[in-house]
Amino acid sequence: MYEVKSSTQVKEYHLDDAAIQWYALSNAITLDKAYIIYINNQYVRQGELDVNELFTIVDVTDEVLQRQKDIPANLSKMQTILQGDEPDIDIGPHCFDPFECDFLEYCWKDVPEFSVFRLYWMNGTKKFELYHQGIITYEDIKKNNIQCNATQKLQIDTYLNQTVHIDKEKIEKFLEKIRYPISFLDFETFQEAIPRFDGQRPYQQLPFQYSLHILYEDGTLKHKEFLADENEDPRPELAKRLLQDIAPNGTIVAFNKSFEIRVIKELSVHLPQFQKQLLSLIDRFEDLIEPFRNLGYYHPDFHGSFSIKSVLPAMFPEDDELDYKKLGSVQNGGDAMEIFARLHLLKDKAKRDEFRKDLLVYCRLDTLAMVRIYERLREVI
Repeated sequence: MYEVKSSTQVKEYHLDDAAIQWYALSNAITLDKAYIIYINNQYVRQGELDVNELFTIVDVTDEVLQRQKDIPANLSKMQTILQGDEPDIDIGPHCFDPFECDFLEYCWKDVPEFSVFRLYWMNGTKKFELYHQGIITYEDIKKNNIQCNATQKLQIDTYLNQTVHIDKEKIEKFLEKIRYPISFLDFETFQEAIPRFDGQRPYQQLPFQYSLHILYEDGTLKHKEFLADENEDPRPELAKRLLQDIAPNGTIVAFNKSFEIRVIKELSVHLPQFQKQLLSLIDRFEDLIEPFRNLGYYHPDFHGSFSIKSVLPAMFPEDDELDYKKLGSVQNGGDAMEIFARLHLLKDKAKRDEFRKDLLVYCRLDTLAMVRIYERLREVI
């Protein structure tokens, strides 16, 4: 018996899956071995797909047999639960283990928007400990003198006082590093379990798109973009176009720059013909998340998150042009990744063109958002 998984290692719940399959099948079939097959993410495709290298097969017979004795009792317990009333079980870490529960919205409906679960970088176990002690709201945390770090304290204080925290010195320190022309850059990437292109690993993040807004000192703003052909390896053309489009000097701004830098480094390894030019871009990067993460600017509606999806609506709450929820089929990076990965399978050209248009609109907003955030920070000081 072979249980096939799309993961890159054997996980505990995989063994439970295999055990219940064995239990179900063994009434009709004589089984002697159980295996789990998973993806080898170190495999690099070169030429024809080598399925022997792509997959790893592990014998889990002993683990599966050990679990057989518990299955009848577990099934009986499940039947009893299904026949009874709704279980009276409070929220806890089990809501996310091993996956997020389908009933999360129902069970968490009474948890307030501004709660202990929103606190920046607080250990998950600690959050549930406070919750079960009745310390749930920011008011509860303040009243009970719960120890908080600087960011958590700022979260609570700005919410309770309904204020926006601005530290002009920290913002100015960041802005002093920026040089015109400013290239605001954002990549979108996709990944596949089965690599389609030479030099691609399973689940490797391949860049397929970028948006680039270039802001000049006189206020001129130019936009350039690239979206790859979904049927070809996107990397060579993307790198070539990026080097043509990006300003030859000045600062490159990204939001959480480590992602963009990693993409550029991987491109430089895969494309030695562009390596020197690509690597020369790295020292020009500055990170727009810096003044927020350093608490130069904090709005209570950030909810302890400094992602652009949290910062933007808090800073521009009434601006339809900057509202990701007003976009079409692509409203976040996950949407972009999933849609492009499947685009080559879509036979309907009209639908394919619609998706490509939505991808361009979404990625454009990512860099326009950075421009508007940068301009707002300049206004602040």
